[in-house]
Amino acid sequence: LSTGAVRVGNAPGFLGKLTIAGSGTVWDSTSPVLVGSLGQGELSLQGGAIATVGDTTVGDIGGERGTLLIEGVSGVHSSFVLKSPIDGTALPIL
Repeated sequence: LSTGAVRVGNAPGFLGKLTIAGSGTVWDSTSPVLVGSLGQGELSLQGGAIATVGDTTVGDIGGERGTLLIEGVSGVHSSFVLKSPIDGTALPIL
């Protein structure tokens, strides 16, 4: 699967979900990925999938909630940034 920019949960009051799963599943996007930028967004990478994506922002100013689940994947290549929904400052990834 090859995509351009992806926005998951990009409308106030709505929930967007994107799941990339399964051995042999490959997601390739060199464009930005926004999860929970205005509404609630959930991005799940699991079950042997491989993801190569552009800068990924989880949560942002005005966003209700952004969730990122990475479980049992073969590979993930991205720059992840978690942002405070209050003021947009970057949060540490633990």
